[in-house]
Amino acid sequence: MCSILSVVVGSAMGGPIVVVCDEFAQAQVDETSAMVAAAQALSTELFGVDVSAVDDGAILELHLLARDYYNADQRLNDGRFKRKWAFANSAEMQAHVALQPPVPTELLDAAGLPVQTKVQIAREAVYLCIYRAFPNHGSHPGWLRDGLAEYMSNESVRRAGYMGGVEEEPWTCGDIIVVRRLFEDQPDFTIASILDDVSKDISSGRIDSVRGLFIGWLREIGAFDDMIGEARRLGGGSEYKENLKRATLDAISAAGVENPDIAFKAWVGAFEPEWDEVYRSLQTKGNVWMQGAFNRNNSICWNNEELGERDWVITGSMKIFEGDKTQMNILLGRNDIGYVKVAVDTEWGATVFHRVFPVEKNKRSKWIRLGNKEIKANETNKWIDFKISKRRNRLMVKIDKQRPIRIELGDIDVTGRWGLGVQNKSAGLWRDVKVER
Repeated sequence: MCSILSVVVGSAMGGPIVVVCDEFAQAQVDETSAMVAAAQALSTELFGVDVSAVDDGAILELHLLARDYYNADQRLNDGRFKRKWAFANSAEMQAHVALQPPVPTELLDAAGLPVQTKVQIAREAVYLCIYRAFPNHGSHPGWLRDGLAEYMSNESVRRAGYMGGVEEEPWTCGDIIVVRRLFEDQPDFTIASILDDVSKDISSGRIDSVRGLFIGWLREIGAFDDMIGEARRLGGGSEYKENLKRATLDAISAAGVENPDIAFKAWVGAFEPEWDEVYRSLQTKGNVWMQGAFNRNNSICWNNEELGERDWVITGSMKIFEGDKTQMNILLGRNDIGYVKVAVDTEWGATVFHRVFPVEKNKRSKWIRLGNKEIKANETNKWIDFKISKRRNRLMVKIDKQRPIRIELGDIDVTGRWGLGVQNKSAGLWRDVKVER
């Protein structure tokens, strides 16, 4: 382990956010500092206030071990943010973030911090900047406070060079997809619902996503500057929320938008997300992609392109890192009935499963083993090549130089979407993954 490292991010004349990274290598300290700097720069740009010129001793600390984060949360918040793994405390001007998912240090050295951790670092830095820029932040409605943090954290990570475009990165693709599902499930959910902080029967993830996209839309239509100016000018108090709602609707009208609800939903609907992430976290910027899973859920991310009827081949390499579990999965042909999973593990080799979804509710999926091969050459921290191909009605799985596993598909449909995953408590890298037809 490395000793505690800290750096100062901000202007020499002002009060910078101090970044503290316990037991992280210098490369991760630099990443953390870059994201905090990007969040400060974006906040200064959007808020019209030099947030690095405030002397309040603000600190952002990144924790390698979850227990250290829990201790900070207990000390500052009586444990209210244990499940969130990140928080910012305005009274103490401290932000704390736990490494998420908790991947091995060898993976951090090879690929840097997971994108989920990067976003949370930027998010909590944005909260600290909000506290600095707005003396009335205590009166802010949830849609403003959390919407700014959601939108600006993604944008900060992108500006720092660690995330692809909105439609390309699984993290932000997830925001688009969950908001579309929110509109489908609750067709009466409107901009007024956002501005009224309506959240009944809506998960916190959906609420954060729709608030973040709403802030992005305000920027897109040119209404953001007027809204944020009014947010600062209005002061605070019991009438603040209603006054800000009225000012925001006026800003939208002044931007020339005649039917805001239709326009906002059309804007969200126009995106073409490449990925649909069920459990995070996969990052896809560059040719080497990191994917890690938490302890309880497998990480699963579907590409929204279907494999189709024609013959196809998926090639690439994977590197599995040492952990409690060591399994990475290539997912094939997802549809309403199920999908095929090729599981590669450093202990026992490769196994092909067919997952069949239950017809009745409250029933569990069936996992049918289609074939397997013991591969003793699979090792952790080593690149493992794979080639999976469908020819007519046969699936062939080739791992490194081993003889392939041949599966007769019969009536198993593999024309649907493909994806990537890792088993819970596992983590690894994907390299040069591509689909050819």
